[in-house]
Amino acid sequence: MDLARAYFDAWNARDASGILATLGNSGTYEDPKTGGPISGQHLNGYVEGLWAAFPDLNFVLASKAETGPDSVAAEWIMRGTNHGSMAGLPPTDKAVELRGADFLTFADNRIRVR
Repeated sequence: MDLARAYFDAWNARDASGILATLGNSGTYEDPKTGGPISGQHLNGYVEGLWAAFPDLNFVLASKAETGPDSVAAEWIMRGTNHGSMAGLPPTDKAVELRGADFLTFADNRIRVR
């Protein structure tokens, strides 16, 4: 649970290196806009772009539960206001709220696969 919290805390702190630090060598990030799993510098650039488009982006953990000895399910609410360009589109200045969940698997004190 501590590593899952550190992952979300890094997002909320706008700490790309902190996000990367929670991921193991095979740890990746994926959402509908990434075109598949990403990691390393590609992930770093992606999160920096999200924070530029949504400077107040934050995650609230709605619930979390251990799903096994090395896995956690985390339900979250992402909120932010689109104040910057994203994918070449102009900012809308509208608030966004998305609900979602991450299913995290751990190995060697890192998030192994998302």
